[in-house]
Amino acid sequence: MKFNIVFGPGKADFFTSNIAYTRKFMDIKDNSENTHLTYAFNDKPLTHKFLSMWPEYRRQQIENFKSTEILNYHYNYYPTVSAPALLQAKKEMNETLDELRTFGYEIPDALYLNNDVNDPENHKLNELHFVFETELLKLDWNTNPNYKQLYSLFEKVNNVVHFIELTPQTEVAWQNLDRHSNFNMAIRTNSMSKYYELQDEDYADFGQPLGGDLVADFSTVGKDLFVCSCTNDVELVHRNSVNQQRYLTDYVFLMFSTHKLDPWMHRNHFKWCEDNKVGDYLDYNAPMYKPGRHVLGKNEQGLITGKDFYDNVIARTPTLLGCYLSQDDGTPIF
Repeated sequence: MKFNIVFGPGKADFFTSNIAYTRKFMDIKDNSENTHLTYAFNDKPLTHKFLSMWPEYRRQQIENFKSTEILNYHYNYYPTVSAPALLQAKKEMNETLDELRTFGYEIPDALYLNNDVNDPENHKLNELHFVFETELLKLDWNTNPNYKQLYSLFEKVNNVVHFIELTPQTEVAWQNLDRHSNFNMAIRTNSMSKYYELQDEDYADFGQPLGGDLVADFSTVGKDLFVCSCTNDVELVHRNSVNQQRYLTDYVFLMFSTHKLDPWMHRNHFKWCEDNKVGDYLDYNAPMYKPGRHVLGKNEQGLITGKDFYDNVIARTPTLLGCYLSQDDGTPIF
């Protein structure tokens, strides 16, 4: 089987979630204006579970959306950092915080970002992400008349935080930064509640995704321990607010990157845990805390880097139209 993603002409926002409503999405795959990406699946056990559960997830989504013809996607882009983009991201974060204040949220002045593109302000980003996580979980669709707008605002906080976290840390890193070296994408379907809960053995193949990979999305509000170690977020550990991936969903993450396999990833992660006495708060050697993500497959068009993805897809067709499984010959299944 293959995983298929279809893009079309239009506009997309790189600093917040985009929404796509697709009617009869099977009809879009042969449109000459569109771009079609395919992924071949690997033979890992959790990948087989993803494939076995996809048809049921798709049926549940259609049922939840009250339509046999319409599918609903939320998707986010994570482009390569640059000085102008970082400056724009900080500006948009501050404007988002201003807007949240109009809804009564008490955002301290100290969390507003400065205009220094060389300063990632990690302490502020970690706190802003904590605000996103805690406040988003409090939102109630049934009782809050501003749910949609607030959800969008908190999603934007999350998106911009993760973008600014990529700020190069040294002058050498800035000099070596390749334009569009990374350009990633997350695709989420309409929210559901009947997802498969991961068991200890399901974390066995978690590792470092590389350029061209199709990844089982984190699908969790908050940060896991590995991201905490990457962002030096000791405070989140002390708050007992680390959230590991617990479910296998139909959400996917597309990785396009020039990064090479890091042989020191595990060593550096566990050293950070040891140095910061993480063991006093949780068992970081338990299977669910294994660093990384589960890779489902590889892009068949040979798109590896962010530049590949931008030049061949985003520059001409930045709008997501839909995703589906097919037979190896391209015949749609779900």
